[in-house]
Amino acid sequence: MFYSNLASLSCGNYEENLDIRDIFNNLSKNITNIEELIISLPEQEAKVITLVGPFYGRTLLESVCTILIGRLDPFRLLYLKNIQQQSSFKLGIRSGAAINWDGDIFEKGIKDNGSSNIWDPNKKFTTIGRGLLGDFYGEIYWQKAYQKLLDLTVDLHDSHLLNKYREQTSADKFTLRIRQTASTIYSSLSKGVHSELIIDSELVYDKITVFDLLTDTIELCSVLALISHCIDTCACRLSFDEALNKFISIEGMCMTYGN
Repeated sequence: MFYSNLASLSCGNYEENLDIRDIFNNLSKNITNIEELIISLPEQEAKVITLVGPFYGRTLLESVCTILIGRLDPFRLLYLKNIQQQSSFKLGIRSGAAINWDGDIFEKGIKDNGSSNIWDPNKKFTTIGRGLLGDFYGEIYWQKAYQKLLDLTVDLHDSHLLNKYREQTSADKFTLRIRQTASTIYSSLSKGVHSELIIDSELVYDKITVFDLLTDTIELCSVLALISHCIDTCACRLSFDEALNKFISIEGMCMTYGN
């Protein structure tokens, strides 16, 4: 089956990993299907764009983040898979094992929680946050991987997005940037998903705004996915050249999206 560049970049080379292959196949299909819907969205009427666009964007963001969680901590998705395979698993009852935006993906910074020492020797491991965009993952994974990107001397194909990150964001600020960006995008998309707006939604969600949000979503997902292939302990890694080629194709699509 054909998988989109974003699906391939996010999932990486997982085909030989039998334990997670079925999970990643399903998530790859989800991302590919959503991306196809997003690409075709500009052909729709404005009212359709503003109605379904935020849902597409949030689904894409959550799916990519779920894959990245699984590549950094396969146990998390394997545990969830086993829960969902049980006869006691019911669609109408929320599972305590579900991947949640708050906690599994988004996590407040250590300083936001009133602490200044991330490596406190008296802190119990059970109290350690393991959010994908939290400070612990940031210190152990994202910051070091992003520093590798900063140190690269290879041609980045004149990527405007990567060069913007490299010019504007140092390694020690990278986790904060992606966390704030992800939080802003998620909140903006959610207002269109949960019918939070009681004013005329088209005053806030005109089609240009929706296209911009979807572009921001895809760009963030592609940056995280690319940098994941610079994390030595991350599963299913692609070579950087292969990952970069997929990233460049995604960036090219984003540059013309909605036009």
